[in-house]
Amino acid sequence: MKIGVFVGSFNPVHKGHIKMINKALEIVDKVLVIPTGSYWNKINNVSIEQRIEMLNFYKTENIIIENKINHLKYTYQIIRNLKKRYKKDELFLILGADNIISFNKWKHYKELLKLNLI
Repeated sequence: MKIGVFVGSFNPVHKGHIKMINKALEIVDKVLVIPTGSYWNKINNVSIEQRIEMLNFYKTENIIIENKINHLKYTYQIIRNLKKRYKKDELFLILGADNIISFNKWKHYKELLKLNLI
């Protein structure tokens, strides 16, 4: 199975996020949406519980809102965790244009480049 992984603050969830998820579903079978508890360059986030609640409005059988690994600080940690959980599946990292600009500053970004990118 092809699984898209969309990590972000989602503070708040907006139409751009939903468009990206729907576009990714043209390529992958399902999308894991993972709001992070602490996003490195964002302050004044509403609580992680509130952001998960907002995202749950968009939940379907193909859009899964992750609520177990939101404490992980970096995307590479999230991917490592998901690789253990989805050993037989192919992971695709979903990136917004705003993140591409600074992607080379992410922790272990070269490891993330080994994934398929959307």
